[in-house]
Amino acid sequence: MAIQYLYDDVPVPEDKPLFCTDTHRSKYFDCDTFDGSSFMFEHIKWDEKRARESLPQILISKSFAAKSSNPSNTLFALGKYALTPAKVARSLLASRLRTINSLKNSNRFLTVERQFPFVNSFNRAAVQQSQVDFLQQVITQAGGVGELFPIISIDEIEESHENYNRLLLYNTKTKGRFTQEEFQFLTSYGEAFFKSLYKEYILADLAVLEKVEDLIPHSLSDSLAEIMAIRSFLVTRALSGQFVTEVYQKDDQSYNLKLPLFVFSSENRIRAASLLKEKSEDPFWGRRLQKNMAERFLEETNTVLGFDIRETDPLDFPPKIAYWIIEAKEVLKAFDVKM
Repeated sequence: MAIQYLYDDVPVPEDKPLFCTDTHRSKYFDCDTFDGSSFMFEHIKWDEKRARESLPQILISKSFAAKSSNPSNTLFALGKYALTPAKVARSLLASRLRTINSLKNSNRFLTVERQFPFVNSFNRAAVQQSQVDFLQQVITQAGGVGELFPIISIDEIEESHENYNRLLLYNTKTKGRFTQEEFQFLTSYGEAFFKSLYKEYILADLAVLEKVEDLIPHSLSDSLAEIMAIRSFLVTRALSGQFVTEVYQKDDQSYNLKLPLFVFSSENRIRAASLLKEKSEDPFWGRRLQKNMAERFLEETNTVLGFDIRETDPLDFPPKIAYWIIEAKEVLKAFDVKM
């Protein structure tokens, strides 16, 4: 934009900073490379979507590069340099950190500050309010906070897997770039990769949302809290379809207890339960959501057990049930709600 302004007499849009120097880039959120102020969040959304859509090509290109690195033992190279679902998910969702960082109290926007003759303690409150209004406008233009934190659908992953298989077949049968043995290896790799990808997307999203801090007191932050509550709900309660069944004794009677197992590990479920904890200077931010989730978790847990977990000693049960109860108690504690 600066080049056009200086040499081509192109007028500067009113909603953009006049220029962003290198110094500005470290101080102002809207001075990052490729960000046009009013379209920064649309760019973030588009960048992630484009990256996800390019995943099949990325995987095939990585396989080409792996083959070239060790022509004498291509199967070894394909295995050694294969991308993991966890690494890919973290990379594809990394741009969401930009949106999270935009909602910090400490952020500054050159687009907004240029509207004031000066910025100091006398008008700081007015500047901050203008920044919040500006954020509301540009995030709304991008479709709202929810559009910037979509849950990646299983349908999208299946479509990506199909595109990967088509590319792999084309490069094997038509182009002859992979041998039949390599084709079989990469087909099996693709099956395992895309089968794990949904779970890794959820965990990568959880890791991003854990970075939330110092949120502005605004409805935008409330919208983010709702998104975080949905992720917390999903990770703490997603069922694997498997069960642990044990017989235990109580009051000289035998009882058969069948308890569901969960998709995510104990560590990740505890992380998810504490996701809404102390992310804003507002002491009530997210607390009602957290309380509701804790109450529902307790109700569902007690229904499955047939008794109140809060009054239960795990040592009274066989090991598998005891470990299940201990984990449930830890998750309930992580919600940080008095029950």
